[in-house]
Amino acid sequence: MVKRNRNVLVITLYSTGMIGSLVGLTLTYSPGFELLEQKYNKKFPPVAVIHKARPLSPVRIYRKVMGELNIYLFISEISLSMMLAPIVYKYIENAIKKYKITDIIVLSSIADINYNYVTNIPNIEDVLEGMSPIKEGAIGGVLALLLPKIHPEIRYIAIFSPSSTKNTIDIDMSISLIRKFQEVFEKLFNTKIDLDISVLETYKKREIEEVKLDVPKENNIYR
Repeated sequence: MVKRNRNVLVITLYSTGMIGSLVGLTLTYSPGFELLEQKYNKKFPPVAVIHKARPLSPVRIYRKVMGELNIYLFISEISLSMMLAPIVYKYIENAIKKYKITDIIVLSSIADINYNYVTNIPNIEDVLEGMSPIKEGAIGGVLALLLPKIHPEIRYIAIFSPSSTKNTIDIDMSISLIRKFQEVFEKLFNTKIDLDISVLETYKKREIEEVKLDVPKENNIYR
């Protein structure tokens, strides 16, 4: 659909099955994504995540340049309480203004058996093939603050993968959502995005090996 002069913000927040955070983490390990900002707040839980031997804030912004496309990634690897949601929403709002965002793609999950979405882009059904629009319902947290307030000139799509796991890590659906994101991105911007899912594949392999060895599962990708 569109290729030139776009600043795209991809938002990945902690969600059911940890899918949103895992998708964001996968993007950070993919070619070209460079750390721009780390967010700190005294109300955040005292947690630092460690990736590539480096302790980091769990709330960060990355950037990847693809010709005339600038892709910004906002990731949160912590669950956002009602107290933290307004703080993180403000970080996202500031990023939208600072980086002159033209398009927003939210990658998240809900306890359902199908892919669902909400969007302000008309006639988008072909791009979101195989997904169902959410016509009635409710959302909470950061997205409840963000989506109703997005400027009408900014296009947005929020994609919710299915997940039946609330307290366990859903690797399979995280990989599925990454693939779905690649498909949607290519259709929207006529550009393929190269993503490296090896970090999830490695964890999935370890899960299988632990089952074979009957090793107690810790449900913690950050071991």
